[in-house]
Formats: sequence, C-alpha cells, structure tokens
Amino acid sequence: MTKPGFIDIWPLSPLQKGMLFHALYEEQGADVYVIQMALDLRRALDAPGLRRAVTGVLARHDNLRASFRNRNSGQPVQAILREADPDWSETDISHLTGDERAAELARLLEEDRSRRFDLTRPPLRFSLIRLGEEEYRFVFTAHHILLDGWSMPLVLGELMTLYNNGGDTSALPPVVPYKGYLGWLAEQDRDEAERAWKRALAETGGPTLIAPPGSTAGPALPETLIEQVSGELSAALVERARSLGLTLNSVVQTAWGMVLGGLTGRDDVVFGETVSGRPPELAGSEKMVGLFINTLPVRLTIDRTLPFGDLVRRLQDQQAELIAHKHLGLAEIQQLVGGGPLFDAITIFANYPIDTDALQSSADEIGAVAATTVDATHYALNLEGTVRGDRMTVRLDHRPDLFPQGAGREILDRLLRLLAAFAENPDRPAGAVPLFTAEDRER
Repeated sequence: MTKPGFIDIWPLSPLQKGMLFHALYEEQGADVYVIQMALDLRRALDAPGLRRAVTGVLARHDNLRASFRNRNSGQPVQAILREADPDWSETDISHLTGDERAAELARLLEEDRSRRFDLTRPPLRFSLIRLGEEEYRFVFTAHHILLDGWSMPLVLGELMTLYNNGGDTSALPPVVPYKGYLGWLAEQDRDEAERAWKRALAETGGPTLIAPPGSTAGPALPETLIEQVSGELSAALVERARSLGLTLNSVVQTAWGMVLGGLTGRDDVVFGETVSGRPPELAGSEKMVGLFINTLPVRLTIDRTLPFGDLVRRLQDQQAELIAHKHLGLAEIQQLVGGGPLFDAITIFANYPIDTDALQSSADEIGAVAATTVDATHYALNLEGTVRGDRMTVRLDHRPDLFPQGAGREILDRLLRLLAAFAENPDRPAGAVPLFTAEDRER
C-alpha cells in the first residue's frame, strides 16, 4: 500500500542499500556521497524558465522523486512522490568584485557541498548564483543514492533541451523507467551468483586493508591527484592492450593490484571495482537515469614468474567468469566469506557512451562554457581511469586523515611506472617489473 502523496514503493538496488546505511549510520559531518556539478553560464538567462525545466525533468523521472526510509520491519524502501517541487535557490553576488566575489562563490559552493540531505525527501537541490550581467553558476547537487555518473549528463542534457525548447517535452524521447532495472534485479538467480562469488573468493587469507592499523572508518573528504598520461604512453597502452586482446581496464586493474600488493606485502590481494551495472540484455538500460553502479571485489593473485601480460590476461579471464553475477550486493558477498570488509581501496574505469555532439549543442544554446564535478567515496584509496580522445587520465583520491603527506603521490607514481612497463614490454616477468624506485627500497 502506498501512502497519500506517494504513487509507488520500490525496493533498493544493492549499492543504494549500502549508501542508505552509511547515511543513517554516519549522521554527523560531511556526507561523502553528495555529488555537486556546477555549470558556468555566459549568456542572458531566463531563471524562471530554467526552474521550469528542472521541474520538467523531475516530472519525467519517477525515481528522481524518491524518498528513502526503513519500514517498521527494518526493510529499506524508496517511496515515490506523486509530484515534487524542486529544492531551488537563487543568490545574487554580482555586486561584489574581484577577490570578494571569488571568495563568496567558493563559500557558497562549499556550504552547498557540505550540507547533508534528509533522505526522507528527494535528495537533490538546484542553485543559481548570479555573478554578473550575463554570468551565472548553475549548481546541481544530488545524493549519489539517486543517480550515478552515467546518469548525470543524461539529466543535464534533458534539462538543457527543455530550457532551450521552452519546456516542451516533445523534444525529448520517452523515458525508459528505472523501475524496469529493479524488476530485472529481482529476476536474477541469486543462488548461482552466490556460488560463483564463493569460488572466486575462496581462501583469500583475509581482507586487504591499506589504511594503517587502528585507523578510524569515519567519513572524510579525500585529497585528489590528477595525472594526464602523456599522449605517447596513452597511445602505447591502447595499442599494446589491443594487440594482446586485453582491455585497458584489465591492464589498470592488474597494475593497481600490484601496487596494493606492494603496499601490503601480499601476493593475494582483494580490491573493489565499481561497475556500470547496466545489463546489456535490459533494453534501453543505457538511457536510464538512476543508480546502477555496483562496487564488487576483484581478486588478484600475483604470480611473479608470469609475464606481466599473462597476469593481466588471467585477471581478465577471471573477471569474465563473474560478469553474469555482478548484480549481487557487496554486503551479501561479504557475508558469504565470513563478513566484515574485504578491502578499503577501489578502482573504476569510466567509459560513458555520451552523445557529446548533442550535449555540446544544447550547452552552446544555454551558454554553458565549463562544468566541474565534485564527488567522493568513503574508501581509503580510490583510483579512477578515463580515456578522452587520445589521452588517458588517472585520478587518485586518498584520505588525508589516513595517509601522510606525499603518500598519494608515491602511490600514483608507482601505478604509472607499472603502466609504462606494460606498454614497453608485457613479456617481462611480473616480479621484474619496477614497482619501487631505489629511494623506495632504501626506505
């Protein structure tokens, strides 16, 4: 039965359950799962029209009107509101100049980013900050429990299309509802998935934890290092992986596992991977807005006698055997192998199939000239790889409360050395790959 004002009650996806747990368990301090996207707009703007466009997007997607709560039984659900006015604010700081305006803008963005959501209401808000005559910062802030990185450009694309077309929804294709994905999840064979994960994680020798012993697990915003890989190395990595029938994601995951092995002194390591979670057999899943991603264990057994390329291939083959079972939640997997955390370091290889031409056209019409996104996780280490055009970029988020200054730079440098070694000679034994510098070994 739905309550007045609600049109439906849905279950949660696996990662939604985990995020709801973190939000309810850690009610003080910053919520690291708040995503903030900001657009710089340089054009005369119809603020009421932009707000109508936001309202139109919320009306189209039921799951963007979801509130999250536990039933009396303790079962978590998302209750879908029949309608929802956007949480909308407008601020004018155009009267400030120079450093004062920059400082006030930074303060407003930080205040917005650090303000926690009440998940019993749809956790998203919109802010329009006027900076000058034809200069604005439009801020879209949401809890990750609502949507993933794949969904963000879909939502922004719809919003800009509605604004540019005066709110006319006929300019947009029909919505492929998120509820269809939740139905697909309910149809999967859990028993078979549990057996597959038990086999994959048998006798791991305990969790792989990078944070120093005794560290607290409380939330903390990370420090971020971003490295754009040279064009020469990017091309060499892509070509070498392609020639061996390997994915760049598998190369990065193997290198990441070897870095973690070096940090822990282990040859059998487990780390997390964030997968897109969009099943190809579910029609239209690539167009759905919602939270599909799932964080799952990856196990790498480092045989130092194997050629580096063969180590990558073995990991890729192991991951291929689990593809059909990556719908199971991390909490359920942890219970299968004894409970408790399996890892505190994760990786993601972002590859969103965005229609960049259409998105750019809409952005040009609304006057968007730049976009920035701020997000995080609660893990000690988070590695993200992306490829844009012919360049690869790696980003490392690390918690400053857990690692000394400079540690993040050393970790990222080790990863880059391993990637360069693979591109140069994947036939070299894994044990001969230069993970540490002479200075590292001296220490």
